[in-house]
Amino acid sequence: MPNPITIKTILAAKAGESAALEAIARYYAPYIANLSKRPFYDEYGSRYDLIDDDIRHHIESRLLFQIVYSFDPKKLPDGEILQED
Repeated sequence: MPNPITIKTILAAKAGESAALEAIARYYAPYIANLSKRPFYDEYGSRYDLIDDDIRHHIESRLLFQIVYSFDPKKLPDGEILQED
């Protein structure tokens, strides 16, 4: 997995910068893909876990929506701090 996302990237994404939003989406893509798996069965009854693109798009859009509209760097969970690069 690539380096963690920096606070600069998060704040740029919050400001709506598309490159920052894409970087965050790329960083979380493997995790989102894993969450988006659904079981599918073929005509022989064999099970396959496949990524449901509708679920994947929904999770990704909710993540980016929450960053842009709900993230407040001044209200972090107890014990969490933001570190500059």
